Amino acid sequence: MIVDAETAAEFSQIAHKGQTRWDGSDYFENHVQQIVDMMREDLGPRDIVDDGETVMGAQVDVVLDRFYQVAYLHDVIEDTQYTREDLYRAGFTPMVVQAVEAISKISDSREDYWEYIGRVKVNSIATVVKVYDIQNNLQDIMDNYPEKTDKIKKYETALSILMAAV
Repeated sequence: MIVDAETAAEFSQIAHKGQTRWDGSDYFENHVQQIVDMMREDLGPRDIVDDGETVMGAQVDVVLDRFYQVAYLHDVIEDTQYTREDLYRAGFTPMVVQAVEAISKISDSREDYWEYIGRVKVNSIATVVKVYDIQNNLQDIMDNYPEKTDKIKKYETALSILMAAV
């Protein structure tokens, strides 16, 4: 079984079924898919030509696919009943599962937000996905709750920290 971004999208849709955003809209379509769409627009896929062949382009697409898998799965462990073991059973690679774990807040932990951001930035895939996650959340807050200046400032600071790590 080949596990790719399409597989991750299907897994995420099942995991987030029935979840909604603050405005009642579908969580998957209005957050998870938006993040992947933002990443695809910014990151690729790209055809990198090496001596007239797209060998490098194929390798880049495989790497990008892993980033998209993590983006689709980024809230699965944190916000659903699914676990890392479920991701492994579904065939996701250790690289993908470890990045999903790195980006997942631990609900029963005493880890504060800044410790969490520090943990995220250790994993390069999680860092990139978290940048897009924060950008999506920040845009929602700025569009709908501009008075939440503390939260906006917190997200802007987190973005600065993560961008410095990319």
